[in-house]
Amino acid sequence: MNDDASDSSDGDEPARIPFVPCALSPKDEVLLGRGGYRDASDLEGVSFLELAADLKISDDEADRLLAEVLREAAPPTPYTMAELAAREATFVPAVTFCRALDDALGGGAVPRRVLELVGGPGTGKTQLCFQLAVDAAIPAAFHGLGGGCAFVDCDGSFAPSRVARLAGEMVKHVKRLARRKRPREGDGDDENDAAARRAADALAVDGVLENIAVFRALDHGDLFHRG
Repeated sequence: MNDDASDSSDGDEPARIPFVPCALSPKDEVLLGRGGYRDASDLEGVSFLELAADLKISDDEADRLLAEVLREAAPPTPYTMAELAAREATFVPAVTFCRALDDALGGGAVPRRVLELVGGPGTGKTQLCFQLAVDAAIPAAFHGLGGGCAFVDCDGSFAPSRVARLAGEMVKHVKRLARRKRPREGDGDDENDAAARRAADALAVDGVLENIAVFRALDHGDLFHRG
């Protein structure tokens, strides 16, 4: 067990913030704190068997907790500007289906960039976020991301019924585009068009909704952990 279990800030050593930058759950932080572990450095050299004994938890749970802390506490990998530029060039933007807005954004909302929406109540900020969450599932064959997203709801405004309606319209739109790619009589079937039709056939509202992970954040602590 860690001998330095006190939370005193006597002396010149500054008080430590528990497990930053690890996004541990509050339950895990409390559990570690009761065992005398205040930050990731306290766990260096501690085996999962020792941790399990200290915290009176199972070996599997201790192994998971230890791996999570040490993985997230590892220093970030540096990138050169050339590497970042090359990686950013591969990002596919999520379209909004509003041509003027997509043009203003340079093709849509680009992943891993901060897009700040500003406006008064009722101006469509939440609706646009819903649309982007749905449009993240547009198949790559239609120049979409073909993926999903995480939606952090800070004010209880997430409306599943609205998102489901938007998902339904997006699916219909993609399937209409796919029908235009069917070969005419006597023409050969283009491989890319055939792939697009298969992607459209596989696209369904339930699948779009399954790829939207919703988190409720009640305060800044929740927001940090959801990040």
